[in-house]
Amino acid sequence: MASITSPSLLDFPLSPAPDGVTSNFTNPTSRANQVYIAAAICLPLILVFAGLRVWAKVSLMKGKRTWDDLTCTLGLIAGVFFISITVATVAGGAYGIHQWDLTIRNFTKTQLILSLIVESVYGPCIWFIKLSLFVLYLELFGLLKWMRFFAISGMVITGLFYFSSMIAFLVMCAPTKGHDQFDYLFALAQPKCAKSTMPLVTATGVINVISDLFLIVLPLPAVWKLQLPTQRKWGVSAMFLTGFAACIASILGLAYRINITRNTTDNTWVVIPVWVTTIVEMTAGMLVCCMPTTTAAFKKLKTPLNSVLSKTKGSSMGSSGATGKHSEGSMSELGHDAVWIGPDANPNEWQVDNASNPQMAENGKVVHVTTSIAVAHKPREVF
Repeated sequence: MASITSPSLLDFPLSPAPDGVTSNFTNPTSRANQVYIAAAICLPLILVFAGLRVWAKVSLMKGKRTWDDLTCTLGLIAGVFFISITVATVAGGAYGIHQWDLTIRNFTKTQLILSLIVESVYGPCIWFIKLSLFVLYLELFGLLKWMRFFAISGMVITGLFYFSSMIAFLVMCAPTKGHDQFDYLFALAQPKCAKSTMPLVTATGVINVISDLFLIVLPLPAVWKLQLPTQRKWGVSAMFLTGFAACIASILGLAYRINITRNTTDNTWVVIPVWVTTIVEMTAGMLVCCMPTTTAAFKKLKTPLNSVLSKTKGSSMGSSGATGKHSEGSMSELGHDAVWIGPDANPNEWQVDNASNPQMAENGKVVHVTTSIAVAHKPREVF
């Protein structure tokens, strides 16, 4: 299909203004700054937690690799990519402004392609983040049969939905006869895309809420079966409940998605809150994925003086004949109690002992060390 070259067509309003409203093409009201603010807050948080996670893995845990390292990395890449591509889309100048304040000229080919990319990659990006949490739960609580069942089922069901939604969106909204500006604009504006995708928009919001609630609740029964002091149980639970921010964001996102289905004539304006809540939801998921490891890093950074004093005290005890030396980077340096699960342990009878006792790990192999949980068992695959 030929490109639009007529100036009169390029300057035509994208949609008619409501009664009593005059189009403003020179200085229109914009809410694009909402996306910029969300990205400016969330991206540094993601990068800081990701950096601390890598540092803790390399320095404190001696580079011990687990499956959640791979999935968390994929989730981080997916989240940063989505946030970056969303900012680039908004920076194009068309989104965040009422459609009656825009002309066809504002929707360049690049702007339209970015719009298509943002909407199509959302599903896989959010799934990689949720996958990282499911795999994290398998790493921490994989000895529990019910945990393996629900975690694997969750990752499969959500994966099927999100990838299916991506394919459905591309089928309904990608151009099929050409690849110029008007082809992309026509593909996005035609009823097959503009109206037929509305049920998919709502369904995605519903699945987001359900899956986020599921991810919040799933680890809690396992945590509260640990024979830890109640205060410690609350601490470990709070680490996972950080994902409650993702749940709030997904609930708000669902409300904004429903608003999109009711206001299809001003999509460039009403889509901004959806993108903002999506950025927050993804960020919360990535922080939860990093938090078990980064908590150990925070402990290490918070009490360097205590660590030095502890080592000094240990040296003096060693010179007077005390026993119980530990290698650098052992669990004792993290300064907390740990839960040890032996190779033949009953998950319902987990015991707590001070992590400074090296004998507790003799019957098993430590495969993952986190803030308050150190799991020891025979070597095994996660799945």
